[in-house]
Amino acid sequence: MRDLTDDDVRAPSALPGWTRGHVLAHIAGITDAMARQAENAIAGTLTEVYDGGRPARDAAIEAQAGRDADEHRAAITAAVARVAAAWASTEDWTRPTTYRSSDVTATVYCLWREIEIHTADLALAAPDWPAEFNAHTQEFLRVRVPEDVVLLGDPTDVTAWLAGRAYAGQVTAKIGDLPELGPWP
Repeated sequence: MRDLTDDDVRAPSALPGWTRGHVLAHIAGITDAMARQAENAIAGTLTEVYDGGRPARDAAIEAQAGRDADEHRAAITAAVARVAAAWASTEDWTRPTTYRSSDVTATVYCLWREIEIHTADLALAAPDWPAEFNAHTQEFLRVRVPEDVVLLGDPTDVTAWLAGRAYAGQVTAKIGDLPELGPWP
């Protein structure tokens, strides 16, 4: 991210209709949202992930997508500092949040998935996800396919396929064709 230019952030991402600026705005936004979830959990309150829900999230991404590279860097740096401070202040990771009706621990896993997947969406390099990430994300996204479907392929390719992303190798079902992906959990 340090080397991105203004032209780079205006270029298309791997997500249809989104520039890299959209992806970067989303990364900053989801990072702030997870910080907010943790901060409110620490305070003993519950709040929406995004004020105004999904429409406000989408509007914020559109509004912030046109930032220049330095503005994106500053927004992400500030969001990371905020979430790091919130997590460092967390004494009880089981405190509830509204994110998936879960707890503060879920905010860590959410942000891990979001950053890894959306970094790949920047289309700067093929994903090279660690085994732990692939295992975690495949388990999280497994609900997108019927229970009886056994997926075969390189773990990063299977993770990318489950996330609805392009992949380099081949992903197949042990029996039959690959099913259509269900909704994101």
